[in-house]
Amino acid sequence: SNQQEHTAAVTSVQFEPNGENAISSSADGIVWVWSASSGKRVHCLKGHQGVVYSAKYSPDASRIVSSDASQVRVWSSETGDCIWGRSTNLRFTLCTFAPGDDISSDFIFVAVSDKKRFWLEMFDVRQEDNDDDHNNLILTTRHPITSIHSGRRNSLLYGDCEGNIYCTKMF
Repeated sequence: SNQQEHTAAVTSVQFEPNGENAISSSADGIVWVWSASSGKRVHCLKGHQGVVYSAKYSPDASRIVSSDASQVRVWSSETGDCIWGRSTNLRFTLCTFAPGDDISSDFIFVAVSDKKRFWLEMFDVRQEDNDDDHNNLILTTRHPITSIHSGRRNSLLYGDCEGNIYCTKMF
């Protein structure tokens, strides 16, 4: 079915792993959770301060991670409540959950930039620590990261603006 609930460009879409629901993020600052079968809205995830660049389900579908330029948030996919957040004075772009099945809903990867350097950070969403120390560096890249996806067997696939694609084992 055709849905037009966002008021600006859609930046990402994804089906829930079991296919029951779907999510969409937008330049309007909102993440919608939709019923895949009926097309009806399930949750409206509000709280971002601008364009939501990325929204992804955890592999077990219990959580959703989303990011705008200055914050990343983790939401309960069951209730739509924000259960974790982090702000930065740098620039967040893309986000995803950690690869694998056993701990993947507790760890997220976020692409970060200070306009000169680009890197991926990992955050443990069980931690309340919400300071801006950026001590969670996982890897650095030479160019801005433009796409990121976590997969089975603990692998992280990402690409950059120069056309390079990388696959990295994380755990």
